[in-house]
Amino acid sequence: MKKLLLASVFAVVGAMNVHAADFGGAYVGGDIGYSKADETKGIDGGLNVGYGVEMGKWYIGGELGGGISSADGDDIEKKYTYGGAARLGYKATDKVLAYGVLGLEGAEFDTGAGSERDWGYRYGVGVETFVKDNVTVRGQVDYVDWQGEKGLPGEGEWRTSVGVAYHF
Repeated sequence: MKKLLLASVFAVVGAMNVHAADFGGAYVGGDIGYSKADETKGIDGGLNVGYGVEMGKWYIGGELGGGISSADGDDIEKKYTYGGAARLGYKATDKVLAYGVLGLEGAEFDTGAGSERDWGYRYGVGVETFVKDNVTVRGQVDYVDWQGEKGLPGEGEWRTSVGVAYHF
């Protein structure tokens, strides 16, 4: 009897997950990660909103986000970030999306002499997968090439993050 009950539970759970997940549409999420540049390192966290469209196995979308940071170094501390990015992806399976990121990012830095804003180009790659009907988790690696003379001039910053999103 126990085996029959257990088999029935697995059959029901399996049937619930048979349908293909759709990454298209609007979503809202959050992430936490670690960033490191020559002069700074620390924990970052933030929120994001986005919208995407599936075209067969291909995905294209956009995302806006912002967050806070505890990354600091000898004479500089990153306070918060904001930016936008395009995401281009490919559905490796019905529930797994591999994607690339290209965007712009801004940040506010405390330099000891005051607050300064800087901006940079953001490049990244990630993998996102559905864990429930409308919930995904993702892991991402980004590189921000800071362009200004304030904040992290001429430096690149590596960032790894994990996140969760709710899809509408």
